Formats: sequence, C-alpha cells, structure tokens
Amino acid sequence: MNKEEKNVLPPVEIIPPQISSASQYIPPKQSANALFNFMRKIDYLKLILKNKAIIPRYYEEYINYLGEDIPRIAYPMTCFCDINLQKLIPHTTLYGQYGIVFYKVWGIENKIQPIHYINKNSHICEDFSLLFNRALETESNDEMFEGLKNYLLTHLLFMKPIDGKMKQLGEEKDLNFHDEREWRYVPNIYGMSTEMPLIVPPESLNPVALNSLSEGLKNVEGAWLKFQYSNIKYLIVKDLHDQKELIQYIIEELSCKIDEKYDLISKILVLDELNEDW
Repeated sequence: MNKEEKNVLPPVEIIPPQISSASQYIPPKQSANALFNFMRKIDYLKLILKNKAIIPRYYEEYINYLGEDIPRIAYPMTCFCDINLQKLIPHTTLYGQYGIVFYKVWGIENKIQPIHYINKNSHICEDFSLLFNRALETESNDEMFEGLKNYLLTHLLFMKPIDGKMKQLGEEKDLNFHDEREWRYVPNIYGMSTEMPLIVPPESLNPVALNSLSEGLKNVEGAWLKFQYSNIKYLIVKDLHDQKELIQYIIEELSCKIDEKYDLISKILVLDELNEDW
C-alpha cells in the first residue's frame, strides 16, 4: 500500500451505545447538570429555535499525536460543555456569547457523548496509535478485524489530547482542551441515505470544502440533533438589547403555543448581567 492509499480513511459506522433511561439518571455534584452549546451570532440561535434542531458542521481536528501520516481530519459534529455557570466566561470568550443549554439527561438520551481526553505521553496513547496505524495499513476481509477497525475509528471521533492546537477563524491557538469538558454529538452518516462523507481526509481539507459540506448537511435532516422546547434549560444572550431582540423573535416568529413562548422567554439569561455577580 502506498502512502496516498494509506492516508485514505475507510468508512466508519457509529454504533450507538445503550443509554440509561431518565429514571436511572444520577445528577452530577461537581459539574453542571446541563449541556451548553455556544455560538457567535444571535441569528444562529434564532435558526436553531426555528428548526427545533442543531445542524452539525464539519470541523477540523488535529490527530498528529497518533503519528505524522495523517496529521488532521474533519468530520461533522456538534459540541457541548458542562462547565458550571460561574466558570463559563473564558469559554464564551472563545466560542461566542450566545448559547442554548439543554438538560443533561436529554443529552444522554440523545447519544451525546463526553469525549475521552488522552495524555499524549501515556501508554494508552501509544497503544491506540500503534493499533490505529496498523489498522490503516492492513487489508482484510475478516469480519472481526473489520469490527475492530470500525471501533478504533469510531473511538477516534470522540477522542482529543489534553492540550494542543486548534484552528479557529483562520488562526491556530494553543489550548488546554480538558478545560472545555466537551461532550460531542456525531451523526451516524453511514446509517443514512446520503453521499455525505463521515470523515474528510487531509488532502481534501480547506475552508471552502468544509463549508460546502456543512451546508450540505442542511439537506440531511436525519443528521440533525432535534429537540423539543421543553428540553431547553436556558437561552443565553450577550446583553439586554439581544434579550429584547430574542423575545420579539420568539413572540412573532416561532410556531408554537403561547405557553411555550412564555416558557422560552423565562429561560433567557443575559451574560453581561450575570458577569456582575460571578
């Protein structure tokens, strides 16, 4: 197998785990009992409320801690954090000051998974890197081997180093990823009737391509992360002007019962005001 062939990641199907029912859920004591998703524009928040769904986008992830042959890949995801309210400011500064917040039990029931932070110097990283690279190099029709390869690729989608570089708005930043307490939703693209790829290899990574793929997911409704308004715990906006704008949008534009509109309005938090008391 030549190097170009080696760098092409094979298809991977995400096998959903068994999720505990709500009656078995044990609320956390040292992390937020909520999942926060932040964005940079209020218009994005409005669209999420209108669709009653978050549409995943393709994001680039560096995986060179597993070897230099495949330095980075991209795949569709929606990311959340479970950081307590009083510690959210650094996170909102980085990812945006508009947010939608869900009850954590809803996230668990909808297959949202806390990611595995891996120490790049650990034995588990060495073992995973060895097996991952061998799996890419090996051709086999053995059903068990293909199942193991599928597991490695699936696990990769929910794994991140403790710290490293992240590309954001065209710039690379050095971050401690563990601070983000990330949970991740990755749609099972291969379980849907679509030609959209789950994994984008290094040679196809550029902003135009990733944006085009992300736009394409708007037509793949099966990939959307859908919710009911009752699943929302908070809505977060930057300031009082945004609060008024969002209230007006909820009243005039959302197609739902008036009681649901009042309930949504009651959940709006203003970040600038909260900052005064944190």
